[in-house]
Amino acid sequence: MELLIKINSTEGDTSYKDGDIVQAFSYDRIHLTNAQVICNVDNFPLDGITGLRSNDSLLMKYLERASLYRFERTGVNTAKKTNLLTLGEETVGAESIDVTAFLAKRLKSPRHKVFGSSGSEIWYGDSRELDIIAMWNDIEAYSDNLKSENSNWPFTEIEKKHLLVLNSSGFKNNIVTEVSSGTASDRQSSAVSGENMVAKRQWQIPYWDLSEALGINIDDVRNKDTAIDGRKPVSDRPHIDDLNIDKVVAGIITL
Repeated sequence: MELLIKINSTEGDTSYKDGDIVQAFSYDRIHLTNAQVICNVDNFPLDGITGLRSNDSLLMKYLERASLYRFERTGVNTAKKTNLLTLGEETVGAESIDVTAFLAKRLKSPRHKVFGSSGSEIWYGDSRELDIIAMWNDIEAYSDNLKSENSNWPFTEIEKKHLLVLNSSGFKNNIVTEVSSGTASDRQSSAVSGENMVAKRQWQIPYWDLSEALGINIDDVRNKDTAIDGRKPVSDRPHIDDLNIDKVVAGIITL
């Protein structure tokens, strides 16, 4: 899990407090986001003759895994609709979609996602949960991108100057593991009592007490002119439970 930690706060500030976990990113989320960046439509040029996308592109493979339906034009105003989960097929026509008008409108955008050839166009509809492991297998097979080199959130230099970037590991059944998406989501939750938000964040990392373990210089961290990246290699990442504090349990805030 990678984290963005609030640096400094002022008396009376009702937003984030010094040490608050502003955002937490599970590695599933990181790998999904980086896969989406690699498979962004802007990375795949149009065919200069047909104006369509290539059928054998990584973009098409991504849409095959991220979409619920594939549509393949079969006539002037008909298309085969395939459910990519069940592989069930049906023919759709003018009673449900004007294929000619639909494609004409889509093709006006230079960022369209229509593949194939004129008269045999292919496009996708609706979304489904992406199998991240399978998608990265595709990415590694059909490009020079490696999953191992895309395991960091793309924090900006501005973020590194105004917030502290850290990472951590989990621990389950006496084995070091990745932190789950559920835990990452929980660590960026607010402290709530009934319908009232008591604090913007319930969890914090007191980085000022952990400088040695984190390998950071506190003066540098609090200097907004200095970009600090406290992320460590897998073997050196601190365990999340050794870093974070539940502010309710610690008595820092009261619900």
